[in-house]
Amino acid sequence: MPRQTRLELPGTPLHITQRGVNRCAIFLDEQDRRHYYELLRDAVHEHGIKVHAYVLMGNHVHLLLTSPERHALSRTMRNVGQCYLQAFNHRHRRSDTLWQGRFKSCLIDSERYLLTVYRYIELNPVHAAMVERPEQHRWSSVHANLNQQPDDLVTPHPIYAGTGRGSACPRGGLSHMAPPGRQRQRPAPDPATPAAGTRARRCQIPGNDRKSPWPARHGSSTRSVATIR
Repeated sequence: MPRQTRLELPGTPLHITQRGVNRCAIFLDEQDRRHYYELLRDAVHEHGIKVHAYVLMGNHVHLLLTSPERHALSRTMRNVGQCYLQAFNHRHRRSDTLWQGRFKSCLIDSERYLLTVYRYIELNPVHAAMVERPEQHRWSSVHANLNQQPDDLVTPHPIYAGTGRGSACPRGGLSHMAPPGRQRQRPAPDPATPAAGTRARRCQIPGNDRKSPWPARHGSSTRSVATIR
């Protein structure tokens, strides 16, 4: 059966997730992460894609981005994935596949959801118990979005830039954390689902129905939005 065409809406933000096959590691050290970062940076600049938030984890990648035209995102992710796979296999003396199928994309349908995805992506290392604070993870957009250091890959979305949160955070990063005194809870499940195809499905992000655009880290309720794969 032919693979269905992915729906891409120019100018509409998307939450992108790409995983290693069987959830295996896609980055084994800092050099791997650096190479993937550079491939992604060069590719998005070439195709005019704006990356608003990102995090490179151990076995998956989260991106929040906006593409200027149809098919630009698919071309970018395909080129990055193929180039990285070749370099990864050569460096680590392997010949297996690396990626778990095509990347997954979740359509951002509101300003509130956009800010929630920002927060979810940059808190991912905290949820995974890799670090205590998001700014302690090197391979993340949190440093640029909190005005801690420049990042050639990051272009803040106008909605995020309008909140003024980067310059308003004491010591950087406090806007990403739960209120003082709040207990850390178990990580929320990853919103990405393994199913493929272009049919609209449901994608849930913790705390997406709260009144504040920066809700507490874990909420008991969720709001569903259409996921375009």
